[in-house]
Amino acid sequence: MQAEGPRRGIERKILTSILGVGIIPMALALVVGYWFFQSNQVSSVKDRLLIDVEKNAMIVRLALDSQWKGLERMAKNPQLNTFLAGRKTTAQPIPDLQLQSFFESYFANSPDDESTERVSLGKAIIA
Repeated sequence: MQAEGPRRGIERKILTSILGVGIIPMALALVVGYWFFQSNQVSSVKDRLLIDVEKNAMIVRLALDSQWKGLERMAKNPQLNTFLAGRKTTAQPIPDLQLQSFFESYFANSPDDESTERVSLGKAIIA
């Protein structure tokens, strides 16, 4: 039994030295490395999302600006104002065919290629 006592002490010393010198610092380095990698990854993803949001906001702004300009042109058009003013005095709704023909003739002279979309937009605004 006396032979087992000192041998256990040496095994324990070797094991603790292996843990202290090799495994514990390696595990600590892995944890710290993971934390740095994760924080950099989160920062990178946030930056990419911010860029995508800014691009999409610009695209939406351009689309809305073109629609807004078309609506401003319609609001300033004297033909449309007289057409709607004449309909405002009557309580009857404007027939769809009459609206369709008015907007088709209105947008036929429009410089935009989106005349069919604007005709439906005009119908939606009036309705």
